[in-house]
Amino acid sequence: MSATKPQTAKKTSLSTHLLAGGAAGLAEAMCCHPLDTIKVRMQLKNSRRAALDPSAPKSFLGVGQRIVNREGVRALYKGLGAVVSGIVPKMAIRFSSFEYYKTLLANKDTGLVSTSGVFLAGLGSGVTEAVAVVTPMDVVKIRLQAQRHSTVDPLDVP
Repeated sequence: MSATKPQTAKKTSLSTHLLAGGAAGLAEAMCCHPLDTIKVRMQLKNSRRAALDPSAPKSFLGVGQRIVNREGVRALYKGLGAVVSGIVPKMAIRFSSFEYYKTLLANKDTGLVSTSGVFLAGLGSGVTEAVAVVTPMDVVKIRLQAQRHSTVDPLDVP
């Protein structure tokens, strides 16, 4: 006897998964994107140029503050459009493929999905999402984040 209670496969429309996933993804992107932009800038920092500029910040918060001071707050959201445009299909694929894999793994007689079946459905939906949406969208996002021009000063072009 299993220590955990098996889950039943429920029928929910694709549009429900699309809306729920899209809303969750949008909230995630709005909160986390500035942190991701700072991380990418730190990863792309030219160490030789940083050695020539002793005032260059080395901390995570220092890099964020420097971006805001030089380029404005909106610069923390560079590449957000690419992220948001990828969130709806990403979440739709994640949520709907998870439910689809659960139905494939459900017991044919009872309709119940074991804990290991739920785990495998989650694993499969993550792989499906990564191949179909995440990898191509990350390439676009990182290229946009790497731009070093001000969003405040229109004359400051890359």
